Parts: sequence; C-alpha cells; structure tokens
Amino acid sequence: MDPRATAAAVLALLVAAALPARAADSWQPLGPSGGNVAALAVDPQDGNTVYAGTLEAGVYRSANGGRSWQPAGLEGGVAQLVVAPNRVVYAVAAETLFRSRDRGASWVSLASGLLAAGKPKVQSLALSPTLGTLFVVAGNGGDLDLDREVLKSTDDGNSWTVAWVPPVPSVLLQVWTDPTDPKLVFAAAALGHMGTYVSADGGSRWTPTDLRGAALGLAVEAGPRHRVLAFHSGGNFPKETNEINVSSDRGRTWQLLDPGSFDTVDCAGPQACWASGESGRAAHLVTTH
Repeated sequence: MDPRATAAAVLALLVAAALPARAADSWQPLGPSGGNVAALAVDPQDGNTVYAGTLEAGVYRSANGGRSWQPAGLEGGVAQLVVAPNRVVYAVAAETLFRSRDRGASWVSLASGLLAAGKPKVQSLALSPTLGTLFVVAGNGGDLDLDREVLKSTDDGNSWTVAWVPPVPSVLLQVWTDPTDPKLVFAAAALGHMGTYVSADGGSRWTPTDLRGAALGLAVEAGPRHRVLAFHSGGNFPKETNEINVSSDRGRTWQLLDPGSFDTVDCAGPQACWASGESGRAAHLVTTH
C-alpha cells in the first residue's frame, strides 16, 4: 500500500477553524504588554507559572496562568525558553544561553562554558526533562554557519561536550528531545548533509532518517503510541510545501500525514497533538482506527 495512503488511513487531521468557533473555543489575549511573544515555557511543577520570551523586552513571568505578568529579567529578544524539572529556567537571547535559578529574578550567562567548547553562539536549545541533560546547536559564527555542532551538558550548562558533528559541513538548524525517552534526540541540518537525524543513545551515535529535507518543527506524542510528528518544507523551489509527516518507529521512517495545510505542529500528551496554519486555522490529530 502507498505509505501516504496508510498514514491517511491511520491518522486524520480535524480542522477546527473551518467551523464558527463557539464561545468556549475562543481565544483571549493574555499579554504580556512587553512586546511580541517568541517563546513560552510552563513550570513543570506548577502549571500556573508561565514564562514568556518577547522579541523586544526580555522575559516575563506569570504566577496565575497568564492573568497578570511581571518582568523576569534579560533584555532584548528572547528566542527560546525551557524550564527543567528542578524549576531552573534556561533562555536563549542574542545567541547567548542564560540560566536562572530563582524564577527569573536573576540570570547568569553560560557563554564561558560554550566558549571553552569553541561554540559560543547558540542557535537552538532542548532539554531532556527526565535526566536534565541540555542540548544546543551552537557555532562560532563562521561563514554560512557551517561550523555548528550539537553539544550537550549534564551539569546545568556549566560545561559542554560535543554530541554530534555532521560528516560534512552542514548548517545545523534545530535540536529536539523526547519528553519521555531521555535517550531519544533529533537534529535537523540544511545544506551539506541536509536532512533530519536521530540518536537513540542520548547523542552518542546519529543516523539519518528518511524524512525528506530538514525538519523545521518536531513534536513527540507522549503515551503508548509514542508517535513523532515533523513539520518541514517539502519539494523544490518554487513548489515547496509545508508538509507534516508522522513516524511510529522513533523517527526512523516517516509517512506523509498532511501535504501542506499547516505551518506548525506540537504535542501536549496522548491524543493531544495539534497543527496550526494561516488565518488562525487549527487542527487536532486523532486516531481513526
């Protein structure tokens, strides 16, 4: 059977925005007022504590589920935020990695450890929540960013070791971790060895997947099915499309789920994967059989 037909038979995307939204389904702006939000992270020990990274005004924190916000440090644009199980917060701002142990009251730069590893400029950040291992895609700002590598830290970002160097110079874009399997890590590369790669041993060995192109977004569904969803640009210019593919074997092989209707994908738990696109369209991933 055509793998595309197989994926369509097993999974379906239910588009929610095609119907008028009920009052209970509507979205309400929650702020903060400090600028456009580029990153969100929720405290795993307290679901009402939310951190927002803005493009202009650093980090904001809410202690009441977003009803009110207070400045929580840093300046300028914040590209990524993660909160560890021990409630330590990590942020990427101006290509530098920062850490806060006091809920954003103060921050320390982790640039010295990355500089010692020769890769001070951070492109992407991921955390393995079960072990607390940090992964970054980082380089030194060389030509075309072909010097980026995947680094990992097991001591809260104080020191770093190389987890992966592409076999040929490539532009590494992103790194992701599995929220339930501490050994499963993904990375995406453009140019050179373009593609999406997976490590099943915590970053020691990496193998290419059969996903066409480099993943731009990736999400793992927690629960018994443990599916992996990837959003990426498929096809060749000018006929590129934003595809969503799904994997049921820990990212080794992929099947097309959606040929280009959405721009992002994310999972919050079993049967809780979503995709979104232009004009506020949203879709819920469900199992049909």
